[in-house]
Formats: sequence, structure tokens, C-alpha cells
Amino acid sequence: MSREAWWRGARARGLRSVLTHAALWAAFLSLLVLSENSRENPPPLAARVAYALSLVALTAPPVYAHFVLIDRCFLRGRYLAHVGLLAAVIVGWAAIFDRLSSLWSSPFAGLGALVPTILVVVLLGSGIKALGVVGRQRSQIQEMRARSLQAELDLLKAQIHPHFLFNTLNNLFGLARKRDPAAADGIAQLSHLLRYMIYESNTERVDLEKEADQIRRLVELERLRFSGEDDIQVTLAIDPDLSGARIAPMLLVPLVENAFKHGVRRSAPSFVRVELCTEDGAILFTAENTLHPARAAVAGQAPGIGLQNVRRRLELLYPGAHTLEFGESGGIFRVVLRLEAPPPGARS
Repeated sequence: MSREAWWRGARARGLRSVLTHAALWAAFLSLLVLSENSRENPPPLAARVAYALSLVALTAPPVYAHFVLIDRCFLRGRYLAHVGLLAAVIVGWAAIFDRLSSLWSSPFAGLGALVPTILVVVLLGSGIKALGVVGRQRSQIQEMRARSLQAELDLLKAQIHPHFLFNTLNNLFGLARKRDPAAADGIAQLSHLLRYMIYESNTERVDLEKEADQIRRLVELERLRFSGEDDIQVTLAIDPDLSGARIAPMLLVPLVENAFKHGVRRSAPSFVRVELCTEDGAILFTAENTLHPARAAVAGQAPGIGLQNVRRRLELLYPGAHTLEFGESGGIFRVVLRLEAPPPGARS
């Protein structure tokens, strides 16, 4: 932040503070003036205004002196100094005001009346200041928490993208070495995926159809790795009507990539099945793949980076509005995800 921007911000904060204090004192004055209306024979308006102004003149200096003492003593743990200095301020200002009040017909006179009056208003002002401090701290904590969650989401995305790109570029490199014409089509598909990841995935939600389109491109890229002689079956079933549904970008793509990474071997019969549809506003996604023997031996261990990242992103983006299940059954590794429809009025 530049110095000029910092000064502009400081001036804006100072102006807001002045206006807030002016509004509070104006409300205090109005309350003092209007409170006399409840009496059977209220004094004249001029007398009430003079009384209110005198009370403000009596209490405002000690109130702001106490604000300084709170910052300089109380918040630094110097409690005895705080109490002693506050007492000195109140008694000293009461004595000064008592002398000054002889210059005009002030309704306040004598330390016995002045000190308690000042003390009450000082404590009231301190309570208002404390509420303001608590409110600002709560707002700062919420802002820091939001920034922390956003930073974590950005880190998770940064982990997903290189992981996905590394595998895809390896596939295209293999095709290029074989001088396979399909490499050009693969590069075109990858360019679309990159555009989606870089330019369209920086929003909170995208149309589900866009995510589905990237799944189709990813499947086409994966199919380039195989020949007609390989015993590999790929089934992609996407509901043709996904209109109206929205989803966090790059949430399903890693699950599909994970199914191909762990479920396909050219040396053994393999399959990948992906299904995507909507039901009563909810998004339903299923990915199944072959669980090969070597993979089955570690199936009970913690999931890889792809599933870990998706699971954490779901916790942050869909708290209480998703179910994610994955595991082995009958030689098949299955991932089932359900995203509930957002409540009315929620951000999409």
C-alpha cells in the first residue's frame, strides 16, 4: 500500500470516528433535553438545553482523558496506575469546573455533586468504547478467518492443477514421441482445460455444464493413451440437462483424473465409469474404476492427494451440504459425491 493510499484510509477512518462521536454526543444531548418532557411542569426549552450543554462540558473532557488512560495504562496491565490517574482526572476536573462554573449560572456546583456525575458518564462512555472495541475485534477475527480459508482454498487449487497437468503432459509427450497425429487433438483439448483452470475457475461457482464439459475433455485426453488392442472400457454418462445447477470449479475433474490414474493399466483388463446428474436440485456424481491387486493392497490406507484435496475443499465450500463416500467393494474402487441444493437466498 502506498503512503498516499494509507493517508487516504487514515483520513477516512478519522472522519468516521469524528462523525460517530458527534452522533453519540448529539444523542446524549437529545436524551437529556427530551427526558424533561415527562415531568408535570417541565422547565423551559432554553433551560433544558443549557443544562444539557453544561453536563456535556462537565463530562466530555474526563471521558476522553479516560480513553487515553485505557490505551496507555489498562490495556498494558498497569491497573493501579489506571485507577489512580482516573481518580486524579475526575477530582481535578471537577475542581476546575467548579471554579469555572462561577462565571455563569451552572446547574452543577460542589465536588460532592460534580464527582459522581462525572464518574457515571465516564463509566457509560467506557462501556460504549468497550462495545466498539469488541465489535472491531470480532470483525477483524472474521476477516482473518475468511482470508485464512481463502488462502487454504487457493493452496489446494495450486496442488490440484500441477498434479493434473503433470499426468496430462506426460501422456501428450508419449504421443508426440510416437509422432501420433492424435497429439494435436490432445493439445487442443488441453488448451481448453487450461483456459478453464486459469480464467474460469477463479470464481466461487460455475455452471455445472462447464465442469461437465471439462470432464468430457479429460476423458478424451485419457483415451489418447490407449489403442484399440487395449482391454480398457471407459463409460461416461452425463445427464444432457444440467441447466440451473452450479458447482465450485475444478471439484469433479480431479476425481475423474484420479479414477484413470489408479484404475487403468494397459497390461490388465481395466475400466472407468463416470456418472453425473442432478436430482431435486442436488448434484450426484459417481466414479468407479478397477482396483488392481497392487492398488488393492494399500486400499485401506489414507487417500491420495486428489481425494484429500477434494475432501478438504468440500469441507470449506459445502459445510453440512455434501456427502463424500469412497472405498473398495468387490474389486472396484468407488467414489460417490452428493452436493445438496443451496438454500434460498444463498450465494451460488
